Amino acid sequence: MMHMIYTRIIPPLLFKINPKLIHGIVAGGGELVARIPGVLFILCKFFGVETDRTKISAFGVGSTHPLGLSAGFDKDARGVDVQ
Repeated sequence: MMHMIYTRIIPPLLFKINPKLIHGIVAGGGELVARIPGVLFILCKFFGVETDRTKISAFGVGSTHPLGLSAGFDKDARGVDVQ
């Protein structure tokens, strides 16, 4: 059942939506979340994982988690605070 939802229902719906519209919604949503006091702190407490396994360092810049925003997704640097 779930396989059918992910392969036959969700993709056709997503492909009908303008990609620029979705990009704006997702990027704007992250920007909005970053502006609300305390929301990022709460999200980090609930969903954040900091262990030695997740710490990385690349080009002299360290991070507590290996995930970030791609340069193409955040070309206007709107999601810097969300990371």
